[in-house]
Amino acid sequence: MLNGPIANRQTGFTLIELIVVVVIIGVMAGFATLSIGLGHSDEVKQEARRLQALMEIAAQESLLSGRDLGMLFTENSYQFYSWELVDEKFNCVPIVDDEHLSEPRELSEQMELELYVEGSIVDFAKKPDIGCHLLLLSSGELTEFELLIQQYDSDLSYQLVGSITGQLALRQQGNEEHD
Repeated sequence: MLNGPIANRQTGFTLIELIVVVVIIGVMAGFATLSIGLGHSDEVKQEARRLQALMEIAAQESLLSGRDLGMLFTENSYQFYSWELVDEKFNCVPIVDDEHLSEPRELSEQMELELYVEGSIVDFAKKPDIGCHLLLLSSGELTEFELLIQQYDSDLSYQLVGSITGQLALRQQGNEEHD
């Protein structure tokens, strides 16, 4: 029979070894969660806030410059225009003197827009009579609208609502928690 230091040694894991394994598993689970894209709601929220901020900046630009602006939308993009008198008719024309407002803004492939103007859904395939879907007037007025920004694979969406007085409100739709 062995009666020495070798006989008293027990087999098994120490507490430190178990903690290290649990930490490694936690870190790997965190990376897996990030890589499969569970942060889509943050992307939609960020895009909705970006659009709201751009519209507020454009409205302020319109007030300060005295120039009326318009917006044209597709299912996954939007762009600002200048609303001007062309050939005795008001129409939306591309902005050439403002690099921030002249560029079209594309949404990611997982997002889409749905626009309602004065209670009716907008068919993006048909060009509007005035060339734009929304107007941001130099008087501070705005075309009344509701714009849904949504994720294809989720019921989460954000609703940007514009009132005729120029006020913009962003609301979360869907069943995920509000922040």
